[in-house]
Amino acid sequence: MDGYSKISYSIDFLKYLFHNSYSMKIIFLFLLLVMSSGLAFGTFVFADTVGPTISVGDHPKGIAYDPVNQRMYVTNLFTFDVSVIDTTTNTVSDTISVGKTPEGIAYDPVNQRMYVAVSGIDRVSVIDSVTNSIVTLITVGDIPNDIAYDPVNQRMYVTNQWSDNV
Repeated sequence: MDGYSKISYSIDFLKYLFHNSYSMKIIFLFLLLVMSSGLAFGTFVFADTVGPTISVGDHPKGIAYDPVNQRMYVTNLFTFDVSVIDTTTNTVSDTISVGKTPEGIAYDPVNQRMYVAVSGIDRVSVIDSVTNSIVTLITVGDIPNDIAYDPVNQRMYVTNQWSDNV
């Protein structure tokens, strides 16, 4: 059986397990088998429990992680801010006002910056993730709503909903 057939078979089997509601332990063992065969392209972690609930602002939308400072950043649509969660204590350690209707968020590990697409002001708010302060605003297209970081070219890409562009 060639590599493609093995992968196809593995995916079909995994779908079968999910469809027939087998326990996560069986799926985990199956993934271990696939990973040990050299066919897996990532790491999967399944947990039996959910962590604590952390209260943030009104209508949380986007989320990004800063591994250097061990902080999770959550955009809040209706409170116009970003909640900063200390992941070592699972508490909100800071709240940063970023402008009307923050949506997508992405992390730039090279410059330790969070980039927030703020659709209500047609800008991207740039947050220094060391000091948790806004360092600049970047004007973009109409209604920016999502953002992604390209680590190879060290660029941010922003989708502008009403401009129909990136």
